[in-house]
Amino acid sequence: MYADDCKLYKEINNELDAKLLQDDINCLVNWCHRWNLELNPKKCEKLTISNKKQPVNTTYLIDEDEILNVTTHVDLGVTFQNDFRFNAHIQTITNSCLKLVGFVKRNTHWTANIDLIRLLYVSLIRSKLTYASIIWFPKGNVYIEQIENVQKKIIKYICFKADVEFHRVDYQKLCTLLDLVPLEVITCRDALIFLNKLMSNDINSAALRSKITLRENNLHLFRNPEIFKVNMIHSDVTNRCIINITCKIANKIKVDHNILVTEMSYMQIKNMCTNDSILRGLKFF
Repeated sequence: MYADDCKLYKEINNELDAKLLQDDINCLVNWCHRWNLELNPKKCEKLTISNKKQPVNTTYLIDEDEILNVTTHVDLGVTFQNDFRFNAHIQTITNSCLKLVGFVKRNTHWTANIDLIRLLYVSLIRSKLTYASIIWFPKGNVYIEQIENVQKKIIKYICFKADVEFHRVDYQKLCTLLDLVPLEVITCRDALIFLNKLMSNDINSAALRSKITLRENNLHLFRNPEIFKVNMIHSDVTNRCIINITCKIANKIKVDHNILVTEMSYMQIKNMCTNDSILRGLKFF
């Protein structure tokens, strides 16, 4: 339960599992009745997340009202899909942020103050564009370019204000001049900070921590300096798993630069990700 929201979830492999979930719903409904709380069945939804062609499909009830079955659901600002992809979320936030880019342009047409425009972008747009990125990590060049285009539009506008030809200057160089970082690097940075917090137990989750496997400290490290074992099974689920993604990024930094991110502070990770050589290593890993 969070604020006025409540979620029940369970792995459903057969009809018995579905019945147990309905029993949990009934317990929740009875608890609400006991404390004179009212549930609104019209605002309740059921989202089945599965890669199976024919998952167990069961109708769930709140009292006598059927819970609506949906294919997407917005939870704390993130759009979840029934196939556990996040292309709908990326499309939603990029559309919303492009509208904010237009808002910034309309309200700064009178000024050539680049610092003001940059401040508006970082506070209003970039914060929204990278919110909860470890959940919907943009795996794939298509999604990376989709979110990167938002930043490119604001940089192009700043170049117009500064009388600089946007297409004649390298994007990375423009980011450096404006003290900005490519968004794909920000998402990698946030993933590394997440891994660092998980390994140092600042995020108290034994379940997530158990998914991370360290390589044994033996002679094999001279031939393979990677520190984390990564699930090599190639499937949509493993490729989108944030644990696998973060371990791959950390391994790449260890191999290319001999830097162990698990022994760094959060500020050191942020500073590291502004380094040009490391930044290029993070791109399209």
